[in-house]
Amino acid sequence: MIELYCDKDNRIRLVSLERNQGLANGRRVGLSEAKGEFVAFIDGDDWVRKDYLSALIEEQAANDCDVVICGQYKQAFKHAAITRTTVAPQLAGRLVEGKELEDIAANFFANSLFPLSMWGKLYRRSLFNLDDIPIIDVFFQEDILLNLYIYRQIKSIKFSNYPGYFYRTGGGSGAVSRRYIDDMKAVYRVKKDYLVRGEYHFEDAFNRILIELKNCLYIYFQRKLGSTEPLQAIKDEAARELKDELYKDFDLLSGTYQHLKQDPQFVAVREGDVDTFLSLAKGREGISRVLKNLFKKLLNL
Repeated sequence: MIELYCDKDNRIRLVSLERNQGLANGRRVGLSEAKGEFVAFIDGDDWVRKDYLSALIEEQAANDCDVVICGQYKQAFKHAAITRTTVAPQLAGRLVEGKELEDIAANFFANSLFPLSMWGKLYRRSLFNLDDIPIIDVFFQEDILLNLYIYRQIKSIKFSNYPGYFYRTGGGSGAVSRRYIDDMKAVYRVKKDYLVRGEYHFEDAFNRILIELKNCLYIYFQRKLGSTEPLQAIKDEAARELKDELYKDFDLLSGTYQHLKQDPQFVAVREGDVDTFLSLAKGREGISRVLKNLFKKLLNL
């Protein structure tokens, strides 16, 4: 089908790889092949409005900005799309530049000001100097890291109210993959390195990424406990995981977050208490997740 379109329109080019080398490499190949002034990414299971690109190009031309971030629809499983607001009210519809860009960079350190996905955005292609961007060997949150790497090059962002992107959600089984926790740890190390080098300065940023790391660890084992994997195998994996020296960073919680050092979830990890850790992970299920899972089952009947 792609070849048919290539025959009809010389702007369309097919790039074939011998094997699947992952999402991060796919983005790099796409960027190296791109010839236009702007680039946009669309995930394989999502879709966009017919006027998506033209609408974003019009927004860019009107504001002469480096990035346009549009609104989106959240597609719940196979059912109705719901408009999703993922931009903080103080940013919606605005052109942000200068010092304010520094302020909203806190978004990379566990704040929720705007979406950090690669999709739903139009980028000036010159932002991506592949010689300066390391190969990002993660699948989960790969797009967050790529946005973090190029953020220093961005001079202006337009937050558009136009909702043109349809993001498909549902499932959540990815968090059962071993790669999930390995990638989350890799992302934590990158963010920590930025903070240690002093490239970003935000109050409680380090505390926030420590909490984010802890939450990812518990989510992973919560999903594991809900899977069909034998309990003893999960216990063995948890025992190995809690020996990781990385979790000693939990002792670095400070300031208004210092009291969390005594929180049972942090204590269980620091002390390598597997039974308590797994009990707390299972207890995170909560009524909201139970209701969500029930709702999912009803929708997919």
